[in-house]
Formats: sequence, C-alpha cells, structure tokens
Amino acid sequence: MQIKITKWFDALRKNDIKTASTYLNTSDKKISYSNKNERKIVEEILPKLKYKIISSTVSGDTAKISQSLQNTSK
Repeated sequence: MQIKITKWFDALRKNDIKTASTYLNTSDKKISYSNKNERKIVEEILPKLKYKIISSTVSGDTAKISQSLQNTSK
C-alpha cells in the first residue's frame, strides 16, 4: 500500500494527473481542473510538496495512511 501512495504523491508532484488518477479506487478516475487559476495554483504548490508516510494499515479494501506533508516554498 505504501508503494501506491508513494507513486501517487510522486505523480502529483510531477503534475502527472493522468498517472495519479490510476491510483484512485473509484469508477470515475478522471481528474481535471475547474479553471486556469486552479491549474496554476496546483502547478505552483505540488512540485514543492514534501511528504513522509508515517504509517499505514489495511483492512479489507480500505487503507488508512498517516502522513506528514510540508510545502517547501518560501
């Protein structure tokens, strides 16, 4: 499970929405932006995001992840 979460965060940091959406457990795997400003904000923030997975537990088809997120922009 941690590998999937790591790959999801890595894809988001690269603004690779198509790859990130493959890790979603939903019938609608399409991720899109509402407008140009939303896209601009995401492109500015996500590449600077640092994450650390603290723990994960899996029960059936549900996973709980504890993580630490930090934006490194100054």
